Amino acid sequence: MKVRVLVVEDDPIISQDLKEILISNGFEVIGLAPNYQKALDLYLTHRPHVLLVDIKLAGPRDGIELVKEIKKRKDSVFPVIYLTANSDPKTVSRAFDTNPSSFLTKPFSEKNLIVSIQLALNKHNKWKNNDQLESDLFIKVKDGYMRMKPSEIMYLKADGSYCRIVSDKGSYLISHNLSACMENLSQTSLQRVHRSYVINTNRISKIDGNTVHIGEDQLPIGRNYKSDLFEKIHQIK
Repeated sequence: MKVRVLVVEDDPIISQDLKEILISNGFEVIGLAPNYQKALDLYLTHRPHVLLVDIKLAGPRDGIELVKEIKKRKDSVFPVIYLTANSDPKTVSRAFDTNPSSFLTKPFSEKNLIVSIQLALNKHNKWKNNDQLESDLFIKVKDGYMRMKPSEIMYLKADGSYCRIVSDKGSYLISHNLSACMENLSQTSLQRVHRSYVINTNRISKIDGNTVHIGEDQLPIGRNYKSDLFEKIHQIK
């Protein structure tokens, strides 16, 4: 399932550029809204996963007022990324009151936009409740984003400056290093056992000396990480 994004931007050129960037990176753009009312209508109709909202909009009500209105609704749980050319303290203070995931100052690069969305989707799990659907992760794949349950993650492996997520569904390369990947996933069952490995402790089948067994894979336990691992797992001797 693709991540649905609502773009709220009153500049038609910027709005179209955003749409093309998002589609080329595997997102689904559910609509382009130039003003408060159009954005609210699109939100209620399509229930996007992410809102990209320009703070200054055409009309009497701005993007901050839009987000405040949507968040009054009981089922409104989503990350918000504000787009702005105006970073004055008063505007920033108003925006912070809506608990946004990020700010992007115009002009911004395609890379910064996509990374901001990826981080927003994963960090969003830190303040959600424990509902299983809400805690699912979005993993970048070739043709878009795939939903993955945290329980499906077996372990993370450092792969140069990247991180490889090994799961029941397969192996996926993520454009963050191991430490950043672990922080963004923010799952309590993840535990570092080696400078190159982070494991899901719920998937351990056996610990044998300095080796931990995850499924059919055998991973090393570093000397500096062993005591932390044994503190985390429940032992019966």
